[in-house]
Amino acid sequence: MHAQGDGEASLQNAAARAGVDPARLVFARWAPTSEEHVRRSGLAAISLDTPLYNSMTTACDVLWAGARPARPRRPRRRGSLAAAGRAAGGSL
Repeated sequence: MHAQGDGEASLQNAAARAGVDPARLVFARWAPTSEEHVRRSGLAAISLDTPLYNSMTTACDVLWAGARPARPRRPRRRGSLAAAGRAAGGSL
């Protein structure tokens, strides 16, 4: 999903600092249909969840499409679907 404000630049800078080519990050705009959203999600290796919004439906869509949801670890959000999917799938 498209990052608001300076979010895209911040993520690209963080990727570069971690040795990841920022060009590998793809910021998608709003999908016009749920079918397009799920199809597009299947093109990703990882889908980034945000720490402020617990992506219940989006994480399910991403898992259904075959990608892995990832999110920053936050103690107060340990019950999120992304964290549960990560633990169940043994990834990230």
